[in-house]
Formats: sequence, structure tokens, C-alpha cells
Amino acid sequence: MILNKWINNLGLIFLCLILIIASIQILNINLIKSGSSEQKVNEREIPEFQGLASQVPNIEIAKIIDLLIFSDYTFIMTVCDIGGNCVSDMVVMTVVDDTAPDLNSPADITYNDGNTGNIITWVAGDRNPAYYHVSRDDRVYIFDTSWSNGSLIIDIDGLVGGIHTFIITVCNIGGNCVSDTVIVTVVDDTAPDLNSPYDIMYNVSSTGNIIIWVAGDRNPTYFHVLRDDAVYVTDTNWRNGSLIIYIDGLLEGTYSFSMTVCDGGQCTSDTVIVTVVDATDSSTPSSSLTIATGETGTFEMVILLLVFVGIGSIINRRKRKVN
Repeated sequence: MILNKWINNLGLIFLCLILIIASIQILNINLIKSGSSEQKVNEREIPEFQGLASQVPNIEIAKIIDLLIFSDYTFIMTVCDIGGNCVSDMVVMTVVDDTAPDLNSPADITYNDGNTGNIITWVAGDRNPAYYHVSRDDRVYIFDTSWSNGSLIIDIDGLVGGIHTFIITVCNIGGNCVSDTVIVTVVDDTAPDLNSPYDIMYNVSSTGNIIIWVAGDRNPTYFHVLRDDAVYVTDTNWRNGSLIIYIDGLLEGTYSFSMTVCDGGQCTSDTVIVTVVDATDSSTPSSSLTIATGETGTFEMVILLLVFVGIGSIINRRKRKVN
């Protein structure tokens, strides 16, 4: 009786062992990325999956998920027993890039007008870089341009004298952007070139009288003219070349015209004396009306010389007649 019970119990033990062996599972994991071809991941393809079939997989799977880049993914897990019976489950995962790129902040820059080799170097980094653009003084300097991790070098040669604001904006494919600003100061330490016209004399009734100054500079900004220390021409933009000032209509007298031309930081001045005479005034020496060089007394000397020559000729003729 006891032997029969032992045999029956032994049979139950063997049956339980068979059921335990039959319940051992083999785990297959399929990783499918949405919008792309399927990719099967198993123990042999990715080292993190080694030994995965014999342990709880959740922690090991997390290691692979951490490596995913910005996109949508579909995970399908299929679990089968040795009898070929399987069950599956699907999880859709969206990896969101909500982190802005890294971007350094270079120091502001100052350089002298005319110098070359001036650049701004920004260093940017991101797992999913997309594009960047640069503005100068609120105007587009570089349009949207693709970038990769590393240095972004911007050439800033040839700027006019003054202060300029450069702003870079760097973005990734998730639409996250970061910006930085660099102030560039260009020092114009060279004054404009300006000639010195001769002084002028003209008749009060004449027309077409002008002063012509010639000015030049790499960064011209404005000029103005004073007449006897009063504003004659207000601040006016100028370009390299002739600056023509009309001086008709002045009353009889002497006037001082001062021209000042400026660039980004330097100015140059010159003065021309204008004398206006009245040819109908008997008190005005006729000799003054013919002086073109601005010198006085030349014509009077010529008249006196002619008078002396004439008197000498008359005296010589009379002496000949007497003899």
C-alpha cells in the first residue's frame, strides 16, 4: 500500500518536472522604426542583449532605448514557448528632442579699419544639428545654412567704421534654437582726404560762382559748410569726388567759407576766402577786377610800368627834335 503511494507520488514529481521544462521560454524582440525598413534585433547583433532570454528583459531594453535619436519608433515584443505558441505586444515610442544645441559666447571684437583676417568663431554642438543663420545690425548676413558639430567661422572683414551687432542662431531638427551676440567695433583712425581750393574774387553782378572741394575716404559719412561761422550747408551725406558749393548772390564784401568732411570717426576741414566786389563803384580800383590769382597790386604795377615807358618815349622824341 505504501509502495503504491510512493510510486504515484514519484509519477507526479516526474510530471511536474516535464511541465517545468516545457515552460522554459525563448524571447524574441523585433524593433521596428516607423517610416523605415524593419530591423530585427537579437542577442548576437547587439551586445547588450546577450543572455537576455534567460532574465527579466526590462532593464536591458532600457539601455538600447537610451541610444535612440529623434524620431518615432514601434517596439513589438513576441514571446514563444517550445511548442511554438507565441504572444505579442506592441509599444509606440516617440523620441522628442527638447534640448537646445550647445553654443559658446565669444568675446566682443575691435579692429582698425582696413585690417584683414578678422573673424568670429562660434563653437556649436548637438546630437541632431539642422541649420544656423547670422544677422548683422538686424539684417541677414548669412542665410539658413546646414551645420555639423564644431566651429562656425564668420568673416567680418571690410566693415565700415562704427559699431556692428552680429547675432548667430543655431537650431536642431527638433526646432530647438539657441542664439548668441558679438559686438564688433571698427575703429576708423584715418581722416578723409580734402583738397584746398584757391581763394575766390568775383563781381557782385556775376553768376556761376562756385567753390569745388574734392574729398575721399573709405567710409564717408557727412559734410557741412559754414559761412562766417554760420551754417551754410547742413550735415549732408557725401561720396568720394567733388563737392560743389554755389556762392552766387553775395553782397559786396569778404566771406569765409569752411568745409568739414567726416567719416566714421575723423573729420577734415578747409577754408576758402571769397571776396565780392562792385565793378560799378568808382571807389573800387579797376585793377582789382582783373586779378585772377587772389593777389593784390599786380595790375597796378603793370599800369605804372606802362606809364613810365610812355613818358620815357615822349622825352626821347623831344630830345631828338631839339638836336
